[in-house]
Amino acid sequence: MTKVYKTFTFAAMAATMLASAAVAQNAVQTTTTRAVETQQAEPDGSMSVTREVATETMTKPAVSIATHTAQTIMASPKDGANVTLIGTIGAKVGDESYVFTDRTGAIQVEIDSEDMPAGMQVGQMVRIDGEIDTHWFSRGVEVDVERVTLI
Repeated sequence: MTKVYKTFTFAAMAATMLASAAVAQNAVQTTTTRAVETQQAEPDGSMSVTREVATETMTKPAVSIATHTAQTIMASPKDGANVTLIGTIGAKVGDESYVFTDRTGAIQVEIDSEDMPAGMQVGQMVRIDGEIDTHWFSRGVEVDVERVTLI
């Protein structure tokens, strides 16, 4: 008897919204289908094939929830406030400074080289977690990035 296992996983952003304490969050729905095919030799020399299929669907809160946008930070920056942004990192404008862009605008971010993910490319979608830094000696506002996650 020979068993052949085939597993397929499909992930899709669900239009589903999960409500938790009156706060709605985007959700990710993952469907896993497992197909088991069993081949067995019959006494008459023929082969019989049996197929079993099981499907499981799970819905989890999305991990890429932005708490701020470039526009909200620039409108009222609060020095030292923790922020999470979703968007793209563009041009390098300094030693460890980059332009971050989301759907609302752009802001300068400072990313230490050890915090930059390997293989990241300009324009790739990312989630950044960091802290607002308002420089008292200039009018500049930037986000001091603590973690970059590729999306």
